[in-house]
Amino acid sequence: MKKFNFTVSYKIKYHKFLFRTLFKSKVLSALRLVISNKVFEK
Repeated sequence: MKKFNFTVSYKIKYHKFLFRTLFKSKVLSALRLVISNKVFEK
């Protein structure tokens, strides 16, 4: 039972980490798009 709980908590931590990195990369790419659009407008 302890092993099962450990696996679940590990998976949750892993998924949170994945989600965070994905979110950060999406935000960064969106910011880059906005910045490049503004640069091209000038």
